[in-house]
This record gives sequence, C-alpha cells and structure tokens, in this order.
Amino acid sequence: MKYLITVVLTGLVVGLAVVAYFKGWIPSLPSNKPQAASVQTTEVSSPTQNPVPDISVESALPSPSLSPSPVTAKVQAGGILVFKKYSLSLPNGWASSTEGSVPGQIDKLNLGSGLYSIVFTQAAMGGGGCVYPGDPDQQMSVKFNGFNAVTTSTGEKLRVGVLPSGNRAVCEMQNGSWGDLTEFGHIDITNPPTPDQAVLDQINSILSSIKKL
Repeated sequence: MKYLITVVLTGLVVGLAVVAYFKGWIPSLPSNKPQAASVQTTEVSSPTQNPVPDISVESALPSPSLSPSPVTAKVQAGGILVFKKYSLSLPNGWASSTEGSVPGQIDKLNLGSGLYSIVFTQAAMGGGGCVYPGDPDQQMSVKFNGFNAVTTSTGEKLRVGVLPSGNRAVCEMQNGSWGDLTEFGHIDITNPPTPDQAVLDQINSILSSIKKL
C-alpha cells in the first residue's frame, strides 16, 4: 500500500509538470546552442580630395621677357623758304648734325651710321622729274634703276630710287608726278657699293618716320 501511494503521487507530480510546461506556466530554458555572431559592416567612404592641378614644367617657368625696342632719338629740322618743317626718328647707332646750315637760307641735316648717310637740304634750288624703268624719258629728269616705296607718318608718298652710281635719292609724288625736290628739300643717300639690306631697311624706316610739322 505504501508503494502504491508513492507511485500515484509521483505520477500526479509528473503529470502536473507536463501540463504546466505545455500551458506555458514554466518558462523555457535558454538554449545553449551557439549562434553565429552577426558582423555589421560599415562602408567608410574615403574623404573627397580636390583634384591636384597638372603643373607642367613649361607653365611653372616664368614667361620670357620681350626684347627691348631699339633706342630711338627724335630730330627736328627744316622750315625755311617754301619747305616744310619736319621731325623724324633715328634708330640706335645713327647720329645727326646740322653742319653747313645758314639760318633762313640753308637748312642741312646730316644723318649718318658708318658708311651710310642721309642728307636733307633745304635751300633756293630747283629740281627735276624722276624716271623709273618703263617710264618714257623726260628732259631735266633723274633716271633710276629701281626704287622702294615709302609713306611718311603724315601720308607723303616717297620713292627711294637707286641711281646708276649705286647711291640713292628720294622723290615725292606731287601734283600727279614724281619729283626729286620734295616738301622737305633734296634727300640724298650715300651707301657702300654692296649695301647691307638691314641698313637699307633702317633708312626706309627713318624716312617713313618723317612727320610734317
């Protein structure tokens, strides 16, 4: 009898435990089964960088300085009798003088550089026409083997003609014809037998700088 009571009590306890478990009266024990750890990845963006300018060797170097312009000197002369007063510019290496001038009667401007010279003469004198290759002959005219055209800073049209001697003289277009007596007087040029073209270019530049005052 004693053992029967023990068995019955044990069965009741086990039954109550089963009912309580399924009814949720007894909390379930945590499972000891290991779980995979979750790894949270965070995307880290690299800091924005300003673009580095592409500096080439050429742009980094200072720009070359321009060559200085040739030194020039301003000269004024003329203005006697019926001739015009004028000014002109001389490049570096050229000198000027007024030797032989007589106030009111003769105005003579000498320009020189080595074996080259330009002489402006204003005085009581006459002149003749200028004849170039292809032109008909004229009485009292000067014949030229060729010429270079030059226009002054005030618009006078000149021709630097080559004489048979190899030297040069200047004629001006006035009243529809070329004459060797210009508004600035006679302009005579002396040069070596074989002139340097660079110096001839300087002479043309001097003549083109003439300004009627």
